[in-house]
Amino acid sequence: MSNIIPNAESFVSGTGRTNLIIIHGLGGTPDDYRGFAGELINQKIKVICPRLTGHGIDLPALAAADVDDWLTDIDQTVKSVPAGSPIVLMGVSFGGALALGYAADHPEINGLILLNPALNYKIGGLFQDLGLKIWRLFSSYFPKPGLSVEDKLSYARSGSMTAWPIRTIIETKRFIKHRVLTNLSKVRQPVMLIYNPDDPYIGHGQVDKFLNLLSSINKNSYSLPGHTHRPIKDQRYRPLIVNKTVDFIFDQLLIKPYNVKIDKQN
Repeated sequence: MSNIIPNAESFVSGTGRTNLIIIHGLGGTPDDYRGFAGELINQKIKVICPRLTGHGIDLPALAAADVDDWLTDIDQTVKSVPAGSPIVLMGVSFGGALALGYAADHPEINGLILLNPALNYKIGGLFQDLGLKIWRLFSSYFPKPGLSVEDKLSYARSGSMTAWPIRTIIETKRFIKHRVLTNLSKVRQPVMLIYNPDDPYIGHGQVDKFLNLLSSINKNSYSLPGHTHRPIKDQRYRPLIVNKTVDFIFDQLLIKPYNVKIDKQN
């Protein structure tokens, strides 16, 4: 599709038998994860980051796509991996909800890394549903709050959207409620959760309850300081996330690391 913003295209980085499939968030693009993927090259981890349908183009294209399109994108990416190769899904923001929903029905996935997973939208609080309906009377899109001029320029370069289609927000909330939260007990893979308690977009007030609902034997959580939703793009947090990712993959999949990890920050 010629109107996809170039930086928003899918990418594959690195080589190795272990495959880390990164599922970006709603309105985001693979470009957000190129720097992170580059730091995993020496670890013999193959990073695959597909562009989800409708992303990296414009808001009408995003509004025209739906959750089943994105689950199909994930399924096609998983099926592109050579048979027998370990697969770990890393879901970021709403990509975390998609990863959980997919893994619940696909036990062949070896593990899950969830980074600020969108299981509870914070914006609007108790009146969120009513507020969205009222907002929809005046606009089809809800602007992302708190974006600086620098943020907007960065979004433009990566092909990320500075607003969400309200129709899509409503659909994703239904997906989370009816197809993710109700199926958490079907998730048996090892899970690592990394989250910012002060995430401006996602509420993480029930982490222990969430972990208890999973049937996974091995499940861990790590909290990060700071008021951010995208820590993987922040050099203050990225080294820690890289190290936690490498540890998780090689500890849980019992694959010997290719070389010594970078110095840990924590």
